[in-house]
This record gives sequence, C-alpha cells and structure tokens, in this order.
Amino acid sequence: MKFTIYTRPCRASKQPPASPGALIAATVLLFTHISAFAQGDLFDLQITQMPGDASCRGIVVDSEKAIWVGGTQSTLLCSTDQGQSWNKTAIAAPDGSDFRDVEEPSEGVIVVMSAGTGAASRLLRTEDQGASWDLVLENPDESGFFNGVAFNSMGFGALVGDPIDGRLTVFVSADSGKQWSKVDGPEVAPGEYGFAASGTGVVVTPEGAIGILTGGSRCRFCLRAAEETEWTSRDVGMRHGTDSAGGFSMTLRGLNGVAVGGDYQKPQLSQNNVAYTRDGGKTWTVPEARMPHKACVVAITDTLFLTCGRTGIAVSSNAGDSWKEVSRESFYAMAVTPVGRSKRRNDREVWLTGADGRVARLTLDINSF
Repeated sequence: MKFTIYTRPCRASKQPPASPGALIAATVLLFTHISAFAQGDLFDLQITQMPGDASCRGIVVDSEKAIWVGGTQSTLLCSTDQGQSWNKTAIAAPDGSDFRDVEEPSEGVIVVMSAGTGAASRLLRTEDQGASWDLVLENPDESGFFNGVAFNSMGFGALVGDPIDGRLTVFVSADSGKQWSKVDGPEVAPGEYGFAASGTGVVVTPEGAIGILTGGSRCRFCLRAAEETEWTSRDVGMRHGTDSAGGFSMTLRGLNGVAVGGDYQKPQLSQNNVAYTRDGGKTWTVPEARMPHKACVVAITDTLFLTCGRTGIAVSSNAGDSWKEVSRESFYAMAVTPVGRSKRRNDREVWLTGADGRVARLTLDINSF
C-alpha cells in the first residue's frame, strides 16, 4: 500500500454560527491528507485535530451537511464548512458528560445521548441547530447505562441500555425523539449486555423493526419486528465470553448486514470479530477473514461496508465476507454523508472521529469496487 501525505492551510468558515450565543469557540484547523492506493482503489483520508482533546465516539452528518461530533468532557462540536473550522456547542448537561451518540431523526432535529451510570445517561434534543436544547429522557434506573440510539427515516427511534432485572432497557419514540416510552426489552443471560462503544449496537429498519447486538457472556442479535412486542434472538457466532468481548457495532442495508467487535482489551486477537447476514438477521455467518477488534461499521451501498476501530480502517466490497485494510489510523466512530452531498456523483464521504479530538474525512469512489 502506498501513502502520500501532505498538508495545506484551511480557510476560516464564511458561515456564521447557527444562532447567536448557541455556539462558542470557533477554531480553524489544518488537514493532513493521506491518499492510499490499494490494488488500484483510491481512498483519500484527510485527518485533522478538533478543539480540545476529548475522546469522541458520537458523530452524524445532518441533512444540511453539518457535522456533529460528541465526546467526553461535555464536548459537542459542529462544523458547517466541511471540517475547516469547528464550533463548540453550549449544551445544558452536567460537567463531564460523555456524549457517545449523535443522531438526526428528522431534518433539522439533532438528538445527543450521554452515557454513564444512572442519571448521567440522558437524551437531549434540539430543533434550532443547537440554539436551545431540551432534556427529553433521563435514565430512571440508578444502575442503568444507555448504550445507543437509532432512528429510521420516519422518525421512529429506539434507545437501548444495559439490562435491568434480566432484560435490556429499551425506550421507543414515534416523533423524532421528542417523547419516549419504555417497552419490554429482550431477555438476556447473566453477564450479557450491550456496548456503548460508538452508539451503533442498535438499528431501526425502515419498516420499524428494532435490532440489538449484544456481548459479554453471549453475542446475539435480538430482533423485534415492526408492530410486534415479542423479541426473537439468534447467536451471531462472534467472539464473546469475557466482560470485554462481543459485538460492538452493526448495520443493516436491506437484507444485508454486518456486525463487528472482538475483545477491546485484546484488540490484536483477529478471529471471530466479524459476522454477516443475508436475510436481515435471521442467520449469521462468521467468515474466514481475520480482522482485529473494530468498534463501528457503516454501509456505503448494499454490498460496500466500512469498519473502524483503534486497530485501523477496513473495507468490504462483498457485504462482509472479505476485508481489505484501508488505513492503520485509529478511529472509534463513523458517519456517512447523505447521498447527493458529495462533490462527484460516484464519490461517497465518510466522517470518522476518535481519541484526542481527532476527526477525518474519507472519500472513496464506489465505482472502484
């Protein structure tokens, strides 16, 4: 693999903050560009440093192409100029909040999830680009812990947390996250739970089905069909059996889906860290492909999937059966820019974030696969 690395100065944003008083501390940054050529495929990875040194695990690119990134130290940052500059958003949350998931349930609405024990797990929501925020859900269980939240394009959402009394905690919303109600979650075995690595251990399908990936003592995919109340589950076959191992992230694209994970305390272990489905989660296959621990996976097309973690970035062009390393740069979470927002029709942009306030833009040509 050949790398070409260079830097260039970035221009200050010409766009004003979303609302006076809503955003503070704008910072202009430098990008580092890494163009990686692998067997004729071109990936352009542009890396930069955001303000501060937070560990960031929540990211979304909204319908207006603004990038929102959440992390530790109550960090919530927004860029409206493709990462050239970042504005720190003032959000009503306790000091030290850990924003591990950021979602756009409908156009103009942003929902941010903080993770932590008890009331430290919260959902906050804005309809005015961060000028004001509403606390829409606070964990009612002292020992509870929120892991992730997901929405479909209709604004139906599901939030998942650690088990209470033998069941995963599940809340649902039918109005883009404004109101939430608790429902019965799937039963779990002792020592089975979800990971809050990148907030992507839960999916909501276009039809309204909810899928949850677990880890710990077991690694399963739990599914509640749309309009149903009962849960079904399937063993995924990925690494599990310790407190630090299991499924960390999953995504579905039609009937195709991929789950990734491993053991975050032993990230170099590369067997049984990925699985794929071809029937919407009814059955799962662990491929022969070896891959070290990964924390997040996204779908680019029906067959093109991208995954990242502390161990680097990898791509699959056959819906999870085989994988190619793109970069050894470390990132925790990813978000795909909405289709039609890239400069070229065949390009797809993926934004990544990770430790120490790092963020990157990965551009790839889907015609290369």
